[in-house]
Amino acid sequence: MTTPLPENAPSTSSLISSESVTNFEHILEFGKRLSEQLDPGDVLGRWMSHHIAELIIRAESATDDLRDSAEKAASDVIMKLWANRDGAPWRRKPLRDFDEVFAALERLGSETTRWGYTRIFDDQSRPTDEQTSNSVLLAAACDLDHYTRSVVRSVVALAASEAESDEEPWVRVGIKLVEDGQARAIRRLQSLRLRARLRGEESDSVTPENLDLDDHDPILEGLSESLSYAADAFLRIQSRLPLPESNDVDDKQQAD
Repeated sequence: MTTPLPENAPSTSSLISSESVTNFEHILEFGKRLSEQLDPGDVLGRWMSHHIAELIIRAESATDDLRDSAEKAASDVIMKLWANRDGAPWRRKPLRDFDEVFAALERLGSETTRWGYTRIFDDQSRPTDEQTSNSVLLAAACDLDHYTRSVVRSVVALAASEAESDEEPWVRVGIKLVEDGQARAIRRLQSLRLRARLRGEESDSVTPENLDLDDHDPILEGLSESLSYAADAFLRIQSRLPLPESNDVDDKQQAD
């Protein structure tokens, strides 16, 4: 029986992230964890689990002259399974808690131009920097656009952080072995923490690798700061609005 993975599945060389060293022991442990999560009640899942386990055993017990080829065979199947995990029969799908969070981070994560969050102006109608800075309302609205995006991004990052306790093994290993959209989103989450942490520490003391996955403080600090700036922009807008007529205030109070 042939391996039940798509014939056009990416090759292992295109899956392993460029920053990681190909370490078969890490891939092996990752494969064992994947095998344990395949649904034993599903015929395909049960076969895939046994197939991976058999390849791992062969690689572990191979003689020196056969070890490289055995390790490559096991690695290829493990990596292809991970790359095509969306269609595999799982007991519990790896990283399932992050699917929507990752999609949101992917949309919010890239740097944007002014008015990039609401996108209320196209390239032709967008005010210039000078026009924006010369208008109190435009400047406040632009700041509100920017910091609203920052608030939403921080809240989404916090949601991802809170889900990491259940997904921690997949996060720590998968991001190093496979370069895909979820790995990029995880790095974006780590980048949010890193930028927040660097505001208070020496830049060479904190890296994405030594950030604590359970440490919410950098995200909370960034969220608090963005909320403060967004509130300031809102107050600047509010200060430019005409005061309601006294009769309108009385009518509103009576309605309440």
